[in-house]
Amino acid sequence: AANYSIGTTLSGKVGQITKKPITATLNNPNGTYVFTKDYDGKDTVTQALGTNYAFGSEDIVGKDEVSIDTNNSGVYTADKNVGNDKNISFSGITLTGADAANYSIGTTLSGKVGQITPRLITATLNKNADGSFIFSKTYDGNTTVAQALDSNYTLSNVVQGEEQNIKINHGEDVTGVYNDDAATGAAAKNAGQNKSITFTGIALTGTGSSNYTIADSLSGDMGEIKQRALTPTLDTSYIYTKTYDGKTNVTEPLKSYNFGEGQVVLINNVADKVVLAANNNGVYDNENAGNNKTVTFNQLNLAGTDAGNYYLTTTSISAAVGKINQK
Repeated sequence: AANYSIGTTLSGKVGQITKKPITATLNNPNGTYVFTKDYDGKDTVTQALGTNYAFGSEDIVGKDEVSIDTNNSGVYTADKNVGNDKNISFSGITLTGADAANYSIGTTLSGKVGQITPRLITATLNKNADGSFIFSKTYDGNTTVAQALDSNYTLSNVVQGEEQNIKINHGEDVTGVYNDDAATGAAAKNAGQNKSITFTGIALTGTGSSNYTIADSLSGDMGEIKQRALTPTLDTSYIYTKTYDGKTNVTEPLKSYNFGEGQVVLINNVADKVVLAANNNGVYDNENAGNNKTVTFNQLNLAGTDAGNYYLTTTSISAAVGKINQK
């Protein structure tokens, strides 16, 4: 060796530094789901990856600048249905940053950090195709809707293609009431059109119904209560009497009459307040003296606080309840 000399450095392109493999995990900061959406029938993650991931604690050397390129798309891998902690996967993962070339990472990034929440749908009550009321009844003094809900509604915001699957469960628990003037309920039982009705106990049924949510009541101005018929008759126990005066007019007002049995509604065993309005339009069949003469009262009308819930089937009544004495 004493016969040789050599430089103090020895160089050559014979070395290798391999990329450091690193891993990343998806995360939900503060326990809040970042990757969340309302059910839409698709498996697509609607949020970008962004910075919602973390590298292993010892993966990045020193202050190296390395991040994941967020130009990628995510999917829910198990299914498209509602749930928490659903597995999602982002594909096409690549690194970016000044020191990215020194690192390698898998091309997919997955984790159980996804959420799909139920989709809110709404319902509206329907009328018949000709505009007539489906929810209709004759006045009976109570606020119960006489018809079942059945399929007399329309759902909105159901995912296209699933409309035939999602229905309202219209079983015995779904009941309807008229509820006009909700503050007091005073008007709810009364006759009228476009009355407010509400069905309660609303719930969904059908394949995929767990992916949806709906309010537990359904209301609309779709109710009708028809007036109740009243047929008056003169009470034959009362005789309208006068002395012959050459005229056919009855000198007494309408005094005694009856409505048909069961025609006037009883509420808590108290009859509705409905009567024939004061009437002085009675006439005899002729002006001559006699017994058992036919008396007719015309231009009949109803009166009383509940009169609006009724209608008369006739505007005149007659019976052999007249007597004109000889003068």
